Amino acid sequence: MTADLLALLIRLAFLILMLAIVAEGAEGCVPPRDAAGKILRSQAAVRQYRRVNPCPATGKTTGACPGYVVDHVWPLCACGRDHPSNMAWMRIDQAKVKDAWERDVCRDIRDETGDHQIER
Repeated sequence: MTADLLALLIRLAFLILMLAIVAEGAEGCVPPRDAAGKILRSQAAVRQYRRVNPCPATGKTTGACPGYVVDHVWPLCACGRDHPSNMAWMRIDQAKVKDAWERDVCRDIRDETGDHQIER
């Protein structure tokens, strides 16, 4: 799958998700935040994910994973769970495309729901 096609599919999926969240209201899924307003992420959940899903580059469950990151499938700002079931390995280049799209989606959700603590 090309990076352009992946980016398009990610945008379509998040657009659908965003519309559903805005339509129903996101008040019930406001993620926990630190004192600076950043969404809290569980390193324990990432370690748990890695124990079951070794690095695609090295096959190891600990240590560096060159070229890959563990990323949330559904963004936390859009009711995604901070749990291994919502995590996946992504190539860094794909994750950057997804993260840029997530920032736009989260900004739209913030504007529609009034949750102005969403990361900027």
